[in-house]
Amino acid sequence: MLNITAPAADRLEQINKNPDYADKALLLSVKRGPAGRRTLARFVDRGGLKDAERQSESSFPLFIDSSSARDLQDATLSYDAKGNGGIFHVQSNTDETDETLNELRAVIETKVNPQIRSYGGFVALLEVKDDTAYIHYGASCPGCSPNVPPTIKRRVVTQMQSAVPGIARVLDTSQSAGGSNPYFRA
Repeated sequence: MLNITAPAADRLEQINKNPDYADKALLLSVKRGPAGRRTLARFVDRGGLKDAERQSESSFPLFIDSSSARDLQDATLSYDAKGNGGIFHVQSNTDETDETLNELRAVIETKVNPQIRSYGGFVALLEVKDDTAYIHYGASCPGCSPNVPPTIKRRVVTQMQSAVPGIARVLDTSQSAGGSNPYFRA
């Protein structure tokens, strides 16, 4: 269940009294991409909340996107009144994953991608779940596919696992020429 700080609860109560927000709800979600994980808190129309779970009994509806429920389990919603109108912050219980992501990104940028560039490509870290890092091999030109030999792919896995011992598997999510989605397993 989501934890809500007193300032966040007070602000939600104030928003609830505003007629402009009568048909709105606060939706929390996690978005992942090559740049890492971002936690979003945004106001949405209540009618568009098909894949979301209600998180509070407060008078203002607060939902978590169902695809983000695992990442936001036992998260804390806080509110900072500084700045232009204030801002909601979400501190999740999986923030330790951010440290792993940062360590892996550093290895990819300093060791892996310089090697892969000579083959016309790059590696993007998509996400880390438990002990598995999901990567994608991309090409430096649109429509091209990187020609990365298996020996270099194995070296990429070894470098990532050596840098972050908690990573047991590195899975390649790149599409092959045959259209299947093979996973390169270490």
